[in-house]
Amino acid sequence: MKGRLGGLVRLTVTNPLSLAYLGLIAACALAGALYEWTVADPDSMLKGVGYSAALLPLLPTLLLYIPLEDLVYDGPAPTGWLFYVWAAVSFLVQSAAMGWLWRGRE
Repeated sequence: MKGRLGGLVRLTVTNPLSLAYLGLIAACALAGALYEWTVADPDSMLKGVGYSAALLPLLPTLLLYIPLEDLVYDGPAPTGWLFYVWAAVSFLVQSAAMGWLWRGRE
């Protein structure tokens, strides 16, 4: 079990492709936060658009949140714990897939 977990961690975060993806997520999150803190008008109907920039690289697996939200909440739900957990899971799944692709390249 310990060997498998270590292999999964190496696959997810210790190869160049996954690290580049982590950098992309961090850069998008930083750009979104800077936009919200400096440019966004608090009364604008576009408030929160900057934070959505951080979610763009997560879209392939983040879109699976919509049916999950319907199962858990029986319809649209406020952004809460399920969304944030699913965003983290989306990042880890995509990062592991990129690690798997990188390993297949070697």
